[in-house]
Amino acid sequence: PSRSHWRASAPAPVRGDHGDGGFLLGRPGGGTLEQPFGGGWELVCRPDLPTGTHIPGAKQTALRLEPGGGLQPQLGKGGTMNWINRAIKQEEIDRELFRSFERRQVVDQCWRKEEGQWVIRRDPFIDQWSEADYAFLVTCLRHTIAEGGVVFGAFCEGKLKGFASVEGLPLGSRNQYLDLTSLHVSEELRGKGLGRRLFALAADWARCRGAEKLYISGHSAVETQAFYRAMGCREAEEPNLEHVEKEAFDCQLEYQLI
Repeated sequence: PSRSHWRASAPAPVRGDHGDGGFLLGRPGGGTLEQPFGGGWELVCRPDLPTGTHIPGAKQTALRLEPGGGLQPQLGKGGTMNWINRAIKQEEIDRELFRSFERRQVVDQCWRKEEGQWVIRRDPFIDQWSEADYAFLVTCLRHTIAEGGVVFGAFCEGKLKGFASVEGLPLGSRNQYLDLTSLHVSEELRGKGLGRRLFALAADWARCRGAEKLYISGHSAVETQAFYRAMGCREAEEPNLEHVEKEAFDCQLEYQLI
């Protein structure tokens, strides 16, 4: 099952009511822990539990909160690094948030669909964001939260090193999809498991909102597609025309949640 492991030493919280920013968890003995998906607690979606601490809009869904020790998830062969993973508030999203994030991706081969068949073609380029791209990103992520979606960030010593966003409005003929509109890891930390953790958080959030599947319009680079396939994604049964028209070379994927 998809689980998100982010732990810190602190008194165990108890279930409580949610606030405007997501979860509002009471500490035994007074005080509150107000960082949704942050503060280092292990969050596990459990539809079989009574509704307690929950995502706004979720139906009969609760989270089991388990205390642990030390914010030190394993990140591949490089050893351990100290991380905090949490939902980002709308007012935090500005250009400064991304100063320590490196988008740069060197691409050599991409997947292309030709005559109904997927093939790999050489198409070398460097994918990098300009200041205008970052300005557009800030606008998009702020809009995501305003429309009921979520943006997760992975922080190392307060510096953003990865993020993922899921839209709040459903897609598909049966409203079966929630849209994973971004998932990015800073260049120096790719291949260390951080993307998997962000994907798991996004999937858990969408599952708790009642979605059947995640929708992904994914970069066609061979490495990017290898990541999504490793996560269990497959070609979307119902491609979203808006995504297809916006990014003609993207691979339209889906991930089964239930």
